[in-house]
Amino acid sequence: MCINRFDFPCAGITEAGYRKLGDRKATWKCNTCKTGTASPNLSSEKTVQGRVPSYGDLENIRLELSKITKQISSLPQLVASVKTIQADISDLKDMKSEMMDVKNSLNHVHTSVEGLTNKLTEIDREIQSLQKTKDDVVRVEHRLEKLEAAVRENQQRSRLNNIEIKGVPVTSSENLFTIISNIGSKIGYEVPKEQINYVARVPQRNNKNTKNIIVSLHTRYLRDNFIAAAKKM
Repeated sequence: MCINRFDFPCAGITEAGYRKLGDRKATWKCNTCKTGTASPNLSSEKTVQGRVPSYGDLENIRLELSKITKQISSLPQLVASVKTIQADISDLKDMKSEMMDVKNSLNHVHTSVEGLTNKLTEIDREIQSLQKTKDDVVRVEHRLEKLEAAVRENQQRSRLNNIEIKGVPVTSSENLFTIISNIGSKIGYEVPKEQINYVARVPQRNNKNTKNIIVSLHTRYLRDNFIAAAKKM
C-alpha cells in the first residue's frame, strides 16, 4: 500500500476506509508522501526492499553455496573418521582390559615368585642343616672306622692269646673252666682262672656235632707256656 508499503495503521487509514476509496486508490497517498518527508529508517527500508540483487551478490551466494556443498560432501568422511575414532577407542578399552589382565597375572606371578623364594630359602636352610648333619655323620663314620680298626687289632691280638683244644667230648653238665684246670694239671702247667678272658665251645664247619674248646688267656706268654707244656706230654 502506497510506495512505502505501509500497513493500514502505519499509513494512517483503516482497511475499510481504504476499500471505500474505489477508483481513488490509485491516486491516494499517505501523509508522508503528501508532505514529501520520510524518516531515515523508512528510506533505508525502501532502498533495501526495492534494490535488485547485483551480479556480485549472486556470485557471493554461489560461493557460499559451494562452500556449504563441500562441507556437506565431506560429512561422510567425517562420519567415517568418527567411526574410526570410536573403533580405536573401543580397541583402547579392550587393550586397557587386557593390560589389567596382564597386570593381574604379573601380580599373581610376583606372589608365586615370592612364595617360591621363601620355599627356596627354607630349602637352603634345610640343606645347610643336612650338610651339617652329613659332616657329623662323616665324623662319626671316621670314629667308627677307627673303633672297628681298634677292635680288629684287639681281636687279632686276642687270637694270639687263644688256645684251641680238640677232641674233648661234649657233656651236658660240663664246666669248661674245670676242664681247662684238669688239662693244666695233667700237662704240669695250671692256668689260674683269673688269667682266663673267656672259654667257649666253637662248632666246626665240617662237623657240627664236634665242638672244639677255645681258651683266651690274658697274655701271649701264658698261651706259649701252656702249649709248650702240652707238647712235652
